Amino acid sequence: MRNPLKTSSFHVIQDEISKLAQACFQGCPTIVLGSGASMPHGLPSMGDLSTYLRDNVETEGEAESDAWLLVKTALASGDHLEAALEGKNLPPSLLSKIVGLTWRCVNHKDMLLLEAAASNIDNFPLGRLVVSLLSSTHNEIHLVTTNYDRVAEFACNSKNVLFQTGFAPGYVQKWESTGRVRFTHAGKISRVVKIWKVHGSLDWFRTTDDRIIGLPVFILPEFDKYTPLLVTPGLNKYEKTYEDPFRTTINGADAALKDAQAFLCVGFGFRDQHIHPKIIERCRERNVPTVVLARTLTHEAKEFLMKNAGKNYLGIERSDVGSRVFSANHPDGFEIAISDLWSLDGFNNLVLQEDHMSIFDFNDTETLGSVISVDTTAVTIRVDDLDRLKRLQVNRLAVLQSSKPGQYLIGVVVKITRKPDTREFDEIDTSVDDFVPNDNNLVKITLIGTLLDRAGADKNVFRRTLETVPEIDANCFSLEGDRLTKFMQVISDAKTDGPKLSLGHFTLDDDAIAYLNGNRLFQRHAVIVGSTGSGKSWTTARLLDQISELPQANVVLFDIHGEYRPLRSAAFKHLRIAGPSDIEQKRGLSDGVLYLPYWLLGYEALVSMFVDRSDQNAPNQSMIMTRAIVDAKRLSLDPVKDKEIIENFTIDSPVPFEINAVLKELKDLDGEMVAGSKSGTEKQGPYHGKLSRLIGRLEAKRHDRRLAFLFQPPHECMDMAWLERMVHTISAGRGAQDGNKGGIKIIDFSEVPSDVLPLMVSLIAQIVFSTSLWTNSEKRHPIAIMCDEAHLYIPERMKADSSDAVSVEIFERIAKEGRKYGIGLVVISQRPSEVNRTVLSQCNNVVAMRLTNGDDQSVIKRLLPDSLGSFGDLLPVLDIGEALVVGDASLLPTRVRIAEPKMKPDSQTVSFWDRWNEEDPKSDTRNAVRSWRRQSMS
Repeated sequence: MRNPLKTSSFHVIQDEISKLAQACFQGCPTIVLGSGASMPHGLPSMGDLSTYLRDNVETEGEAESDAWLLVKTALASGDHLEAALEGKNLPPSLLSKIVGLTWRCVNHKDMLLLEAAASNIDNFPLGRLVVSLLSSTHNEIHLVTTNYDRVAEFACNSKNVLFQTGFAPGYVQKWESTGRVRFTHAGKISRVVKIWKVHGSLDWFRTTDDRIIGLPVFILPEFDKYTPLLVTPGLNKYEKTYEDPFRTTINGADAALKDAQAFLCVGFGFRDQHIHPKIIERCRERNVPTVVLARTLTHEAKEFLMKNAGKNYLGIERSDVGSRVFSANHPDGFEIAISDLWSLDGFNNLVLQEDHMSIFDFNDTETLGSVISVDTTAVTIRVDDLDRLKRLQVNRLAVLQSSKPGQYLIGVVVKITRKPDTREFDEIDTSVDDFVPNDNNLVKITLIGTLLDRAGADKNVFRRTLETVPEIDANCFSLEGDRLTKFMQVISDAKTDGPKLSLGHFTLDDDAIAYLNGNRLFQRHAVIVGSTGSGKSWTTARLLDQISELPQANVVLFDIHGEYRPLRSAAFKHLRIAGPSDIEQKRGLSDGVLYLPYWLLGYEALVSMFVDRSDQNAPNQSMIMTRAIVDAKRLSLDPVKDKEIIENFTIDSPVPFEINAVLKELKDLDGEMVAGSKSGTEKQGPYHGKLSRLIGRLEAKRHDRRLAFLFQPPHECMDMAWLERMVHTISAGRGAQDGNKGGIKIIDFSEVPSDVLPLMVSLIAQIVFSTSLWTNSEKRHPIAIMCDEAHLYIPERMKADSSDAVSVEIFERIAKEGRKYGIGLVVISQRPSEVNRTVLSQCNNVVAMRLTNGDDQSVIKRLLPDSLGSFGDLLPVLDIGEALVVGDASLLPTRVRIAEPKMKPDSQTVSFWDRWNEEDPKSDTRNAVRSWRRQSMS
């Protein structure tokens, strides 16, 4: 015996088995039943039938005795019944006795099964399987069986599924050799299981006047009047197949096998020459998914699997450990400790829900309508029931049947059309069977994903992709009530490839939590937009709530107006750009005060700040300033200690330097006199008088107290080691910070002058980006940059070479390349139309609150996928605190009601009328003017 599967690979193998079984199920398999499929229901096996015949056949005359002796001898030597009878020329009288005894043997157990079925209709795994297969667009399921019993029929009855065996319904059933029997309901062809009983059935008889009839009886009628139509093993087996009902049944079975998209063989020994060759032919032709289940796989079954089943097969039999499984990856088989995997119940557990019921247990009578038109991602539904059309609402969810069982296409209603029938009444002949109303009651649905009952070991899996293409005439159902609640719960409970981030609850169902995929939200960048007062800041605070619970959180939030000051906990670190009073009181990084010394500025920022591009000397000024700064940086470095830096640094390298040294060099050059052409004479140097405007701009800004954080930093900021401390403070995750506190850094820019705001915000963004860029990938810790009021420093409209242009260039690079270096970007704005288009185009997640401005709405609509363009029409009618969430991080594009954050930002809308109506006055003019003069709130 082979060793059982190791525990370490158990789940991997189980998932592989599940996926192979599900591929078979989703192919809507042709089901092949052998005697092993009936044995779990108490029906006799071929061995039981052999014993029964051996013990009960009573021969008459020498011919019968001699023939039967040969059969008994073969059985005694170990031959199975098929082999024992094969090649034996049995007398007709003996053959008739074998047929009669076979009928009695099987019928006795069949009758007991009927009694059991009457008391417990749920004991048929086959019924559970076929009803699930018929929940797709398929109207027919084909079942081919060599069994005489009525297990398949009982199974269909247990689930109220119609079946056909070739006979018209009734107590005395007429044989319909041309297959004209059709069942219809409400003008549509009913779903049906076609049972092809190639060896006959207990209820098939031939009368003395040579009629073929079906009699649903459990006592054998008089043998001289009704002959059971059973094909027993032996020489005469193939002679009967040329006669009806066998000929038509076998032709139907052959067609079903020839066209099969998958095979599910249960208890079939692969010894029947009517069926076995057709399965081999189809597998060789199409490599269709094939599953073979048996208590014990026969030698012929194993040979079929190894030589003829292709690469997409699964064979399972019982073993001492539980089950032995064969597949293309494991042709010799392996054992797995699951006891019933080899049974039809075990197969059902791999492909169906454990409670036997999908959450979409729709009945065809509940259909909203059927598909009449299919586009790439949209379908048009014709609705015949006006009442159901009236109940339908735009932006609600709908479900369409898929061609794959166990899968359902999910869509959003985007358009409902109701037009009166313009035909004259006397032109309409409503008596004809094929009358249908005009295609006036139409519903357009945009498809957004697929719900799978099972995907590997997972249950109820929603995917943002279309697993199948919608089919014409597929049924469509409105998703509402308990089914909507269950579906939204599936979305809430969905497994993701990352942590789940809760925004709030779905507007469609208040009980279902709206989760985002935390990984994809920041990997693919995001935009949060909304008109003032729509709840944008609350949404941001809600995100920060969720992030603050993570032990290694790492976020930088640019707080332009100081509205996030109330957010305080161990997860938050508040920093603010230094104001004039901070210089006086010598506050530093340890006090939460952040300086951005001039030497951190890169070339483009320096030029935009000091050089007037309209000056005809601007090129010379840029060149000289660059040279002077590089010289000053070199002078500040130690030739020995900083040798490696000296050899490689550029003007963009963050090296402290004395600005006074730069000013001195610029002044010297601006007033420089050089030797003239004549001895003892002087003339103006090449830059004489050409740098005065540059010098003036630099000195003006250097003495501007508003810019003290930039040009008057404390002495500690001029130390090389300071940069490391500052960068660590703003870019390290929570776990790397002192005391494991402050993973979310809120940087307050409220005291930064608006004319330099873009440069300062982009400078910190550039520091974060450069730090990640130059960090070894193995040590790199992901960080998110959240840009509040982004339209102020990432503008769409800007002047060339301005500070806006420098800022935009930096943020464009972060938006395009940040993902590679572990940087996520969240753009937050109340005016998306004023935010740079390139940056917005890189944001694959949209959280849009109410937007009333047409230009803003147009920008967001362009960010939405074409198939969801109609969602943009919701933007002006969203409620306060309600958001439209679309993108890679959102499993379901829909409306979400944002939950109240634990810590609220200082951005609540003021209730003017209520405040004006208060008794107590409020005023603080004195302190306001004082702060205004001091240019500081502190």
